[in-house]
Amino acid sequence: QDLIRMKEEDEIYASTLFDTVFPEIKDEFRRGGYEAIKDYWKTAIRVANFCGQKNEYLLLHYLFHEKENFKEHYKEYVDVLFKLNTMFKDIIYVARDLTVEKALDPKYVEICMQSESIGTTADFAYLTTVGELSEDEAGEALYSAPAVEIPNAEYRLKAKLKKTGKLTPVADQIISKCIEDYIWLLVGTMNDKHEKPKEERQKLINDFPVEGLYDLVVREAENISIPSFKEVIFPVLMRKMKEANMDAMEFVKHCDPEMKDLSILIHTFAKFTKLNPLLSTIRTQKKRDEFFKTLISVVNPEKDGLKDGLFIYQTMNVLMKGDLKYLPKMEKSLKDAYENSEGNRKLIYGIMASAHESFVKSEKDFFAELGKKYPMQKLSALEQKELVNKDNEVIQQYFFYNDGDGRESFDHMMSLYGAWEKEDHESFMILKKVIGDISILKYVNKPQAEDEGIDGIKKYLEDKDLSTIEIVHRGHSYHVRKTIERIPKSARIVFLGSCRGFSLIDNVIKKAPKAHIISTKATGLMTVNDPLLKLIDETIARGEGIEWDSLWEEAGKKLSTNSEWKYYVNPAKNSSVQFINVYNNHKIPDEEL
Repeated sequence: QDLIRMKEEDEIYASTLFDTVFPEIKDEFRRGGYEAIKDYWKTAIRVANFCGQKNEYLLLHYLFHEKENFKEHYKEYVDVLFKLNTMFKDIIYVARDLTVEKALDPKYVEICMQSESIGTTADFAYLTTVGELSEDEAGEALYSAPAVEIPNAEYRLKAKLKKTGKLTPVADQIISKCIEDYIWLLVGTMNDKHEKPKEERQKLINDFPVEGLYDLVVREAENISIPSFKEVIFPVLMRKMKEANMDAMEFVKHCDPEMKDLSILIHTFAKFTKLNPLLSTIRTQKKRDEFFKTLISVVNPEKDGLKDGLFIYQTMNVLMKGDLKYLPKMEKSLKDAYENSEGNRKLIYGIMASAHESFVKSEKDFFAELGKKYPMQKLSALEQKELVNKDNEVIQQYFFYNDGDGRESFDHMMSLYGAWEKEDHESFMILKKVIGDISILKYVNKPQAEDEGIDGIKKYLEDKDLSTIEIVHRGHSYHVRKTIERIPKSARIVFLGSCRGFSLIDNVIKKAPKAHIISTKATGLMTVNDPLLKLIDETIARGEGIEWDSLWEEAGKKLSTNSEWKYYVNPAKNSSVQFINVYNNHKIPDEEL
């Protein structure tokens, strides 16, 4: 604990002192086991993590390899590691010991699901516990091929276990996470190589099974670049379908029998203007009619129906710009589905029709009627009184996390706001600036004191009876769920940066129903985030509230040369938020269904 205090004053001295203290901790553990250090081993790891020392992992190595101690206390170690966001790949030792016990603890599954490492830990746990492979066999499966080819081994093993009845729900969850991580890495590699010949990029997925290509499209739909889809994924997929003698309907049924991701697949093909070639593989009009009926029918309020409805509506809007011949068929299928449904399923179809009203090509009276019944409401502006409290203060909370990106962003913010008045509260900072008669206060946790800082800000605001108006997530997207969990109901602006997926936006609205959400379809960058946040501050300080279209136009002039700006979503044009809000305003409670 002294080291933590020293670190603020002299980082080099604190780190050097830790190097001196660590051997004593290690020796005491060797002599007396867990009992000898139980009162301070958590602090030792905390200090090592705080000082950026690799010795923390050596300490964990000793803890994990003391078998009897491990059996009794491993859950406690895992809990601490999880809380510290330390290097999850080192929990490989936990996986090995769990293998001995032939058990997979739910807490460990949770950690695998959120692992920062590219699937290695989750892979090893899966292969050795559920897959019942030896460590040598698991190592060969994981490391015998380049990273981008590993999913092929995963798909083969998944099929094998399914055939033998060993593919349990937990096993399926873990292996799906591993595949998801590798596919994420693969798409990033593919996008980065956009200047390479397409034949070279196609080699990355030439050996993928068709179900692997299906997963690639639906899991990474928001991250695939135009060249990657049109020059790599699409031609390889069409070739694979032809080799397997599959049309689009057979392809979907083979890869996704429950049709749970069909709406994402179709929306992605439409977005990249490749829906027509995909549907042309369906050789008869009868089968095409069946396909559209199936697409519309996937909407199910009990199984992400809201998400499906949104994607299908967006697909119909994309078709307006190109493949018009399929649009009337989708509109007819939507009308039939609405008229033959009830409850919240009927509601979702009604909202889809309302959202599509201004683009409709057929059944115009039907769509106009539902447009009046379920009007889409833009979140176009925030009044000044929604942005300041009775003392004309704008209360903002920034969330930073203890990894390289979080620490770099925090340091950058401290330098960027160097002229602001600062209060240091050990685990968090308060930055203040008075502009005219408006006071802007930014409550910022220190990344190294992640939980303490965030909890400290919460208590401070509660003690002062202050309500947070603006929430800003700074850091990698895998931390965003932790930020969302802490969003207060009072929030009016939620700045998420990278926000992959409809479910995250839905969760924000559940926390703060009146929130206007700023996110990006790509990767959030400081070079966009900082100027945009600064402009929001300046706009509020003028005392006129926020009109999003005007602010976005002004931001566009300043950020027009930044290639990432085009991926940021204007809150007034966030169709996901509009769709969810209409649904929440009209949905029928479960007890009334």
